[in-house]
Amino acid sequence: MDENASMEEQWICEAQAGSAVAFGQLVAVYQGKLYGFLLSYVGRGDVADELTQEAFLKAWRGLKGFRSESRFQTWLFQIGLNVLRGWGRREKIRRLRER
Repeated sequence: MDENASMEEQWICEAQAGSAVAFGQLVAVYQGKLYGFLLSYVGRGDVADELTQEAFLKAWRGLKGFRSESRFQTWLFQIGLNVLRGWGRREKIRRLRER
């Protein structure tokens, strides 16, 4: 196991125990990647920022449920996709109401 993976596992364990500092380390590693991923779908920086923030909030709230059966990035990006889908549904409803 490389040093980065070991640090990530430590941060995950500490964050699961309630350490906001450890979770902040995970945010620092993955924020740019998740933002870029979401931006590629929505095409607007302000929306990608909002969705990234929402995804990290959901990840923080659900972190105790992360079981390391997949990589943290995979789990986080799945949360990001779910947030994106919810945004898409809200946008579709908003557009229909504007007609």
